Amino acid sequence: MPRFQTSDSPARLANGTERRRFERVPVVLSAVAECGERYLNAFVHDISPNGLQLRFTDEMPAGPVDHILLPKLNRRIPCKPVWRSGNHVGVTFTNEPTEMTARMPVPLPAEALSAAA
Repeated sequence: MPRFQTSDSPARLANGTERRRFERVPVVLSAVAECGERYLNAFVHDISPNGLQLRFTDEMPAGPVDHILLPKLNRRIPCKPVWRSGNHVGVTFTNEPTEMTARMPVPLPAEALSAAA
């Protein structure tokens, strides 16, 4: 499966190795980011059992992204931001990856569900 990060990606260490525990799968899903008392429209760029990458269409949140609302899940997902770049934010879910796998809005391939060695 191809990777969509560049060598200077926040998910890569200086030696080029991947930091993530799970493979992310490219998707395009509409989302709403809850940032304190503000709600901002965004798109999910990629997703894994442990987190996702958001792309904001208008403005970036000034504060942290606390929850993600995905219409296909019909619930709030608690998260915390890990990195920011341009109009993109990477978040990690605060729930366990096994719990999130059951809630995924898209089926993930088997290799994305296995923790990296």
